[in-house]
Parts: sequence; structure tokens; C-alpha cells
Amino acid sequence: MGQVKTTRLRKQDELYEIEIPKEFIVNLNWRDGHILEISEKENKLVIEKLQGFVGS
Repeated sequence: MGQVKTTRLRKQDELYEIEIPKEFIVNLNWRDGHILEISEKENKLVIEKLQGFVGS
């Protein structure tokens, strides 16, 4: 099993945000602009990187 961390859900206007620790991003080899798929199942949120990339 991988690392487990806690984070806070924040609401800004009508948008909700979560912080993902930098070490997770580095370990997953994610970068700014990657397209992510977010799904919910059995009271869990799953975030997966899709194949696409949007340049900034």
C-alpha cells in the first residue's frame, strides 16, 4: 500500500479544492496540465491521470 496523508477540502466561490502533497505528484510523475479523471465509489474519491495533456 502507498502513502497516506490528510488534506483539507476548501470551497472558493462555487469551486471545491483539495491539496495534493508534492511528494505524491513527484512519485506519480504528474505535471501541471495533465488531464485527471475523478470518480466516486463507496464513499471514496479516486483520481487517475488520463493520457492527455493540456499545456499551460
